[in-house]
Amino acid sequence: SNEPPLDAELPLIRDFIAQEQSTLDDLNARIEQPVSRRDSTVESIGRHVAVLSPARRVPADVWREIFSLLSFTRKVRGREISYPPWRLGHICRFWREVASSSPLLW
Repeated sequence: SNEPPLDAELPLIRDFIAQEQSTLDDLNARIEQPVSRRDSTVESIGRHVAVLSPARRVPADVWREIFSLLSFTRKVRGREISYPPWRLGHICRFWREVASSSPLLW
């Protein structure tokens, strides 16, 4: 009901809340380790899936060709701004190595 509890009911309600909170704390303690293990397993799977990414198997010379076709300019407020090729190196270490070792990009 929407009626406020009677003064005599308050201790019972507080006891009920305390018991339920204790039950909740116990349940949380029991699931903490499995949830943590699950999270680390999901993370591990993600890292291993990334290793199998097709992009990792593209040879450096193919990336060099792709990079050479990219436009390193962008219009900002009507002006063309040139971006240096080493910006590609911000993607990952391999791309940084490819971009910095490609004389055609410089």
